[in-house]
Amino acid sequence: TASDLNLTNSLAHKLVERDKINIMIGPLNHDFMIALEPYFAENKIPEIYISQAAPEIEAKNEWFFAPPGVVAQCGYYTGQYAYELGYKTATVLGADFITGYQWIGAFTQGFEEKGGKVTGHAGWAPIGTVDYGPYLSSIKDADVCAAWTVPSKFFVKQYHEFGLWKKMPLMLIYTNEVPEADLVELGDAGIGMVGASLYTPRIDTQENQKFVSNFRKKHKKDPCEWHLIGYDAASVAVAALEATGGDTTPEKLREAIQNVKINLPTGPFSFSPSGYGIRSVLMLKAVKMEGKPAWQIIRKYPAEPEVLPIPPSSKK
Repeated sequence: TASDLNLTNSLAHKLVERDKINIMIGPLNHDFMIALEPYFAENKIPEIYISQAAPEIEAKNEWFFAPPGVVAQCGYYTGQYAYELGYKTATVLGADFITGYQWIGAFTQGFEEKGGKVTGHAGWAPIGTVDYGPYLSSIKDADVCAAWTVPSKFFVKQYHEFGLWKKMPLMLIYTNEVPEADLVELGDAGIGMVGASLYTPRIDTQENQKFVSNFRKKHKKDPCEWHLIGYDAASVAVAALEATGGDTTPEKLREAIQNVKINLPTGPFSFSPSGYGIRSVLMLKAVKMEGKPAWQIIRKYPAEPEVLPIPPSSKK
């Protein structure tokens, strides 16, 4: 997509009208997904989105599927877990982007439903920010700081350099933005962080062991959540095609995707009636393992049969 909506739109039209595709996987960018969703629906092309979706702001239709589930899940459970850890007040910082507003909104909902209170907001940082000094210098004290920024490693590093760890612990609403390669690069600056995720290569299932082994052989490194999400999307598409016996009639293919029930590396998988993946949410903590920083599973919230309540956007 090259972060260009005009290019993305042109490529999408080429794929549908000239190449006659049967399934669309992507795009990754949330804004572009929202813009193209009606076009794919009009042309009866099942779209398998490769990120968490936000049903409160997208024009949901029966041709759209999101295996990673909804944004609310990770944000909401991070807020719930923050309160379970004993935090009563929180200050937040989000990326100035649709997903940033939704994650902060979901965290706030989960935290305040338990009895906590978001007492400070450090602002909205533009995507690509590398200097968080202006935000960190004015951050208000609370029991915990919860953030989602893109990229996150600069924020985590500067949070440590500003000495804020001594005042309040840091929670990442979604740890996907700090894969283990970045965690290792951060060194001690990231140790102790807690946050939500859909995946870690340490999930102990037979499917995940096979996935990790094959991934290491091919790419010489461990998979992260982005790799898992892409693998899931392809697995759903293949399972649907197997169910139809290769029949790509749009209605049959759409119905087959909706009814997919397979074992993925994270465990048994299916879609909610609205087309969102029913996923467990993991709480991870950055610890030292074998002498280097790594994400450790410390809590698991079970998969819900339907998506969580829609959180209000925190964008003001």
